[in-house]
Amino acid sequence: MRVLSLLGALSLALGAHSRHHASDHRHINDNPKRIAIIGAGAAGTSAAYHLRTLSTGAFPLSITIFDRASYIGGRSTTVNAFSSPEHPIELGASIFVPVNQILVNATARYNLPTDSHGDRKPDGWTGAALGIWDGESIVFAQSTSSTVWDAIKLLWRYGLAPLAAQRAVKDMVERFMGMYDGTWKDIGEEAGRVGLSAMAGLTGEQVLKEKGVSDLFAREVVQAATRVNYAQNIGVISGLETMVCLAPDGAMAVEGGNWRIFEAMAKDGADEVLLNTEIKKVIRHENGSYGLTFTKSKVTRQGVKVFKDESAIFDEVIIAGPYQYTNLTIQPPLDYTPDPVPYVSLHVTLFTSPLLLSTAYFKQPANTPVPLVVLTTLPEADYPRDSNKPTNAGRPGFFSISMLRTIVNPKTQQTEYLYKIFAPDPLTPGFLAQILGIATPGSFEGFPENEVSWLHRKTWDSYPVEWPRVTFERLSLGPGLWYTGGMDSFISTMETNALSGMNIAKLMIEKWTKAAGRLASESTLSEQDMADIEQKMEFKLKR
Repeated sequence: MRVLSLLGALSLALGAHSRHHASDHRHINDNPKRIAIIGAGAAGTSAAYHLRTLSTGAFPLSITIFDRASYIGGRSTTVNAFSSPEHPIELGASIFVPVNQILVNATARYNLPTDSHGDRKPDGWTGAALGIWDGESIVFAQSTSSTVWDAIKLLWRYGLAPLAAQRAVKDMVERFMGMYDGTWKDIGEEAGRVGLSAMAGLTGEQVLKEKGVSDLFAREVVQAATRVNYAQNIGVISGLETMVCLAPDGAMAVEGGNWRIFEAMAKDGADEVLLNTEIKKVIRHENGSYGLTFTKSKVTRQGVKVFKDESAIFDEVIIAGPYQYTNLTIQPPLDYTPDPVPYVSLHVTLFTSPLLLSTAYFKQPANTPVPLVVLTTLPEADYPRDSNKPTNAGRPGFFSISMLRTIVNPKTQQTEYLYKIFAPDPLTPGFLAQILGIATPGSFEGFPENEVSWLHRKTWDSYPVEWPRVTFERLSLGPGLWYTGGMDSFISTMETNALSGMNIAKLMIEKWTKAAGRLASESTLSEQDMADIEQKMEFKLKR
């Protein structure tokens, strides 16, 4: 807060005007700071937005966001069921929660309507909302509304373990909220300052045992959460990421897609967003500036993809995505290059069908529907602790199956069910036929439309393998060259990536503010001007 107060005073004293056209003659330096941001996901768009807003007009900025994809949002993107924009479905990051300050504030600021991910049962639904399947049986089920009976069942099976887990999550959230204050130059050091290093350095299994959570609750309930959220088992995933999976209730999503948050941030923060544009080379010049060479692509009316090479000069560069996927050539070579991080290869299958999931496959009584959401865990005999197999789905063969909502088939005008499946391997037509209780066709295209009416498959490098660790990638890769990607191995969510972008923006503003202070003392401003600046700074700092 001290840095931002100082910056606000400097802005006021130097007579800064509008955010895109700050040009008052009393600026110490009227040349805009040219910022390149490589990546239009949560981190990159958040960095642009916070650079623009937190600088309070003190520094003229020219911000350009680049992304090789055709859309803004990174791993937050949607696909349209039946190719209709009326039916967008999240392919990547699906939800956020009330404690996610940046995302929640953005939805309010941009008037983006949110949709609760609570009760989504079809009309007349009599089954459970959620069930945990271990490949042999549904070991626990929860009704569509929170009832006293649900609480009794939970306590009867797991004792006081749910309360112990709840306390641990509350403690983690309170500590994490400390990371929004001030700035931090090292993720590991900041984790130590707020008291999260211990959780980050142990497995989920170890942390849960330390917190007094029973093995049964850890294996069945908590592990089901880590598998659906990160495709990893608690014997492998870090304790901190495990607690994130149990974060407070109130999950929500932006109607139309969470990418709308990042699109709004990009429009608010950047002067230009260049999509379908891949950065090829970054060259640091002797004067400290950076030359970027990039290739733009577009498809002509004739359907031909054409490419155009361009270059531009920037003062500072933010790499806002995993370094290993950038394919950048940086000259001169970096003194330190971020280590490659293994990412989970997650297979997402979306499909619509008029059929409910097969009660026979999930060994349910014929009159008891399969729960709307089926999470999976492992039978005790198969319980893996092998760190070489972090994404082991085990006997169930998948991580989750969710009935997202009912949907009207535009061709038949009949109401159908929209499903999403997460798995570590490509699904087969045979598996899909089994869970629906129908005959197996020779291919996905072979399903009759009255059984599977629409299907979409996507493979993501969705999140890093979250092994326990206490050291993380640097935030600065060189003078004026910043990196947000270290956050992904600490906590990988939309909010934490947006927080990483905000922190980088704060660090840059802090650096500029200090430099501006030095320049002001060496400038030709009159003694009265300097006295006015000092008085206003002093007043701001006291506040």
